[in-house]
Amino acid sequence: MPYNVRVTIFSLIVIVLAVLFFLLFFYRPLKREIQRKNLAKTFYNAVMRVARNGDYYLINGLKVRLDGNNYLSIDHVLAGDKYIYVITDRYFEGAINVRLNDERWINYRKDDRKLDLINPLFENRFALERLSIASGINSAFMIGIVLINDDCFINQLEAQDEENLLVPISKLERVISTYEAKNVRPFVQRELWQAVQDLHELKLKALEEEKDGK
Repeated sequence: MPYNVRVTIFSLIVIVLAVLFFLLFFYRPLKREIQRKNLAKTFYNAVMRVARNGDYYLINGLKVRLDGNNYLSIDHVLAGDKYIYVITDRYFEGAINVRLNDERWINYRKDDRKLDLINPLFENRFALERLSIASGINSAFMIGIVLINDDCFINQLEAQDEENLLVPISKLERVISTYEAKNVRPFVQRELWQAVQDLHELKLKALEEEKDGK
């Protein structure tokens, strides 16, 4: 084999090994860092992918008025063929001791700090109920989802409430597909479209009121 060919093959092998080494040791940390610095985009892309693949309606950044000048923000409302999903984004560094029915959880961070936080499932349930009241949509047709980052470590969950779930980003599409495959009557498309339009109007009204300080 000519010397030049051997040098070329050797160089290619070195490059391939270097790439494999990089992927093995640096890909996951870099991915986590990129996600951490682009949280909104990471969560948005995950929900948008589900909406696009399922041909579902999606409203991002919905606001619901509570009282006075106080508003409740809902990250995503995804309208499927059978359910409307009320989704809250939550990023947690480190690990969480999840107890579904406890009002507060403990977040064990990588810097050895322990943070006390409100159960996000309770917060999302409240958001779902307020949205139901504001929109007139029966909460029986809604599923609450708290969407969390994949690298957040959680203890093994007991059986979750089927109407209010804690879901890692990578499992969102599978969870939505499972609910949409249930043997329940789908929405009438005309009524679903009108409900989505009403939610969009609700968003615009809240944004206008907030802007005007009413």
